[in-house]
Amino acid sequence: MVVKNIISRRFIFAGAVFAFATIFVPSKVTLAQGGMQTLPSVDEGDYVDFVNVSASDFHPNLAPCLEKLRDPSSYIGRNDKGNQRKVLKQIELGKNGWLFSTSDFRTDFTMTDKTLDYMVAVKAALKSKGVDLYLVIQPPRAMLMHEHIDPEYMPEGYDAAVAKANYKSLIKKLNGAGIAAADLSDIPTDLAFFFKGDIHWRREGAQWSAEQISKLIRENEQYSSIKKEEFYIENIGTEKNKKGEFIEFVEELCDVVITPEPRPIWETTSKVAVSNNSLSANIAYADIAVVGTSNTEREDDFNFVGSLKQALSVDVRNNAMPIDRFSNSLYRFFSTDEFQNHPPKILIWEFISYHDFDEYKGFRQMIPAIKGGCSDGDALVISDSMNINDPKTYEHGIYEIIFMNNLENKHIRALDSYLELNVTEPEKRKLHVSVLYVSGDADTIDISRSSRVENNGRYFIDFTDEIDQELMVIQIETDKPLGKVKARLCSKNKNI
Repeated sequence: MVVKNIISRRFIFAGAVFAFATIFVPSKVTLAQGGMQTLPSVDEGDYVDFVNVSASDFHPNLAPCLEKLRDPSSYIGRNDKGNQRKVLKQIELGKNGWLFSTSDFRTDFTMTDKTLDYMVAVKAALKSKGVDLYLVIQPPRAMLMHEHIDPEYMPEGYDAAVAKANYKSLIKKLNGAGIAAADLSDIPTDLAFFFKGDIHWRREGAQWSAEQISKLIRENEQYSSIKKEEFYIENIGTEKNKKGEFIEFVEELCDVVITPEPRPIWETTSKVAVSNNSLSANIAYADIAVVGTSNTEREDDFNFVGSLKQALSVDVRNNAMPIDRFSNSLYRFFSTDEFQNHPPKILIWEFISYHDFDEYKGFRQMIPAIKGGCSDGDALVISDSMNINDPKTYEHGIYEIIFMNNLENKHIRALDSYLELNVTEPEKRKLHVSVLYVSGDADTIDISRSSRVENNGRYFIDFTDEIDQELMVIQIETDKPLGKVKARLCSKNKNI
């Protein structure tokens, strides 16, 4: 574990933090030695209130911009920072400067039986590796912050109480299937869980969520065997000019300036490291890991992992990725040497409730990735170093490369096998794998990955469970002819 050395920064921030704390921090929050502000443990029920500390409560009138905000074409393309606008969907106005998107008003959290079966399969595959799974599903902003909804701009028929009941039903369904998930719907009345103009949770919301999932994890037998280490959270300053995604979009679209909420800067530190006035010994891989969205990945912004460290008194590794879709960070993590060689004892999966749960292509990559690859000696079929830049394979803007042919002679059932691919130069292009079965049925799965995070070029694919046939032909399709592909067809009866 690498612990930040904050000693040198104590003197830089001491004066500023003391002044800030004196004005804005409730009396129960005291100052530690050297002027550092120590935040209370969540168990004490105290939450630092940074909601109303803005120097100005002015919010521009956005009514003249409603036509633009409700124009679907406003959400096409990317913003000045290169982020896709479509993820914001349609912005709706709330009270006192609050901004919501249509995704915040989701009320139906139905998880199909097929998805639940996949979730159970993921849990079982992880358990075979000695890993226990826990879920953190962030509720919608409108459900938790419903008092800030403006009825004039609320989508017709929206009911926060219905949303809450359905969210609870989802958690109950998962728990009933043996999948541990924290219920984050009953927040304290004085807790500011979200920002006014950002899709992400605040540090306070992340801290409270960390405590809820920690209550479940503390009952885990494997947790009791993990080495404990005391952590504490300190406020080392504030950011006054950081704007959320909603605010940035509205400012650009509506040509206005919106004053953002001040954001506290939190830092989680090992008490052992501070008492020794040095960095503690490095631990290569902590026994608890977190995968998830930018809510987890952006540790400097939201401190979710830091809050977990404090709540559990153990080190936690952050394997989240700032990408969309609720399954992406999992199959990326499972495809790494880190997971295969150093799986955690406990894995926390954080995702957002407005994600599409029925993302079967994610599960079809996730489950075989947990198993890992097979050796050349164990492989049913090997296709080694097939070029992806053969001009003869080009047609209609897509390169189609057959790398496994005449499989009907080997009589390999799709349901008894899975595919492992190692692709060179996989970045910034589309990749699809197509399968032809002896029956004449065909299946295609999109394995394209976001270019926003590192791609190791390692892919695992389960064949569809809807076609119980023998394999005939497997090919890869791409829009950019780069690099090579090595493929192995692995048996499900090995490496389990």
